[in-house]
Amino acid sequence: MGFANRILKINLSQATTNFVKKVKMTILSLLQKKMNAWALQNETGNSLRYAVSLRFLGNSFYSLSQFDSALFYWNKSLQVLGKQQRVESLDAANCLNYIGILFSDLGDFKAAEFYYKKAFYGIK
Repeated sequence: MGFANRILKINLSQATTNFVKKVKMTILSLLQKKMNAWALQNETGNSLRYAVSLRFLGNSFYSLSQFDSALFYWNKSLQVLGKQQRVESLDAANCLNYIGILFSDLGDFKAAEFYYKKAFYGIK
């Protein structure tokens, strides 16, 4: 009976984890759509708030191990910051640092070092 209860707990734990992950992905998907609609409606796709929102969206995807999506949104945030002449801002440094962390997690230490240095030296 003890073994069966442990298996049941493991299965429930995995089911709960999967359910929570699906809910988070659904929320992120809705957030993506809302952000895109907001940017189009307000024609503020170049605003600082939009760039920061993109960075936060990247952070959320990173926390769900959706690394391709995280990288996409961090790069998108950097593009928006570039249009605003903010490539040497703390906001850009944050994105670059997160990209460095991502590459470090993936074991690509050369790429990680490149982004860490870009984040550090880009904000002189």
